[in-house]
Amino acid sequence: MSFRYPSILSMLMAICFFYISCKKSGPLPRERKKETFYVTGTSNWATVYTHYSSNEIIHNTDLSGGTWYFPSYNHVGQIHSCFRFDLSSIPSDAIIYSAYLSLYSSPVPSGIFGPDANSGSINNHRIYRIVSPWNGNTFASPGSTTDHFVDIPTTLSPFLDQTDLNVLQLVLAMKDGENHGFILVPQERQSFNIRQFCSPVYPDPSLRPKLVVEYQ
Repeated sequence: MSFRYPSILSMLMAICFFYISCKKSGPLPRERKKETFYVTGTSNWATVYTHYSSNEIIHNTDLSGGTWYFPSYNHVGQIHSCFRFDLSSIPSDAIIYSAYLSLYSSPVPSGIFGPDANSGSINNHRIYRIVSPWNGNTFASPGSTTDHFVDIPTTLSPFLDQTDLNVLQLVLAMKDGENHGFILVPQERQSFNIRQFCSPVYPDPSLRPKLVVEYQ
């Protein structure tokens, strides 16, 4: 008499063989994925007007950088913005392949610096990596490094998005050390040069700053 199905012993042997094979080969490789990050909470961002030695913290719809004359202070002040993405969902042992930052020119600036998002003939900026702790609600100017900075060239266009800025080296440094975020810094000290991007609270979520990281 013959059996059409394998015996229980044969099935157990097959299960044991499968278990041993998986154990020897180790865990399956992590899936390669792209993740999009946004800035959340006012503690993780701020636009700061620096007058003399004091800082004025602003949380409005603009994420700005530049140099401007403030009549009420009779002084040329600097504007810069700090922002930080929570990257804790990226595993500590992940391999990061790419990181692209997108900043969108504010279609309707708050009006403090005029109706156009970009003003001035020398409005180039740089994005640096911040290297010391800070809080967007109780701001003290954090330290930053010029290592692997990212350029935002001058534009004469009143509105111009800066999409897919390659910040891979900055993000790799954040992963290997501490993540204190980015700072947008003007490179010209001459007055009336400004760049205004949409902030993390801009009404249209699709125009808020975003960071896309591909990792495995």
